[in-house]
Amino acid sequence: MSIELNTFENLELFKERERSFLYNKEIINGLMIGLLERLEHDLEINYMAEIVKDGEPIVVILQTHPKQAIFAYADEIKSKDLKEAARLIVNDYPELPGVIGERDITLELGAYIARLRDRDSVIAMKQRIYRLDQVEQPADFSGATFKKVSMEDNDLVADFICDFFIVAGEEINKEEALKKAKQNIESGYLYGWYVDDKLVSICNSSRKTKTARTVSLVYTPKEERKKGYASNQVAAFSQLLLDEGNQTCVLYTDLKNKTSNKIYQAIGYKPVCDSILIHLK
Repeated sequence: MSIELNTFENLELFKERERSFLYNKEIINGLMIGLLERLEHDLEINYMAEIVKDGEPIVVILQTHPKQAIFAYADEIKSKDLKEAARLIVNDYPELPGVIGERDITLELGAYIARLRDRDSVIAMKQRIYRLDQVEQPADFSGATFKKVSMEDNDLVADFICDFFIVAGEEINKEEALKKAKQNIESGYLYGWYVDDKLVSICNSSRKTKTARTVSLVYTPKEERKKGYASNQVAAFSQLLLDEGNQTCVLYTDLKNKTSNKIYQAIGYKPVCDSILIHLK
């Protein structure tokens, strides 16, 4: 039984090759699937690869972020195969900066890679992937309006995005945030919760798979929190996405934020699996 690593330079070949593998676990692999569907538009590709065993993929790798690559895994992958995968990865991409993927497999693979490189693997974020098939706690629209955000709020949205990235442990400058705000508004999927005509919370959807759409960029500024805005907004947005014909809504949460995890479960989101981000120092 042979295990080998293949790299790709052609995006379309990579998508065609890995589509079936990724859709075997559509919700878990939704981050990679969603990115692949929009890569030709606005994202830079750093690395595309697969590790195959007897000709079939067991690990698929995509990097579009400077600090980490997304990993997707076959079911019931064996430890001995992960060890060989780590050896192949280190040989081909010795400066791999980080790994994000299903928690237990990623922890094991990250440890193997770190050992081979004689470096540390550091947990940067623990996340949980949720899915919703039906909104169980509908939004309360009392005194509020939920609608698409327009360009007149572009500057405020950029401020929200800057704060959102800081909370997530990253930073972007105002110029980058303004660009992201404009892109999200123009996509038609950036929505806001308005009270007295003031934008008090936002949410977005930038990724889609065959049956699901991801809810992201859920942000409420500090002074507007604990008023139910985020909860009502996510409930309204999730219902809107279901009404569009999506079978499922998907959310990624930071496990450190117990409040948001509780809120989303009350709306009807069910845990699918845990995901982890590891930086390789």
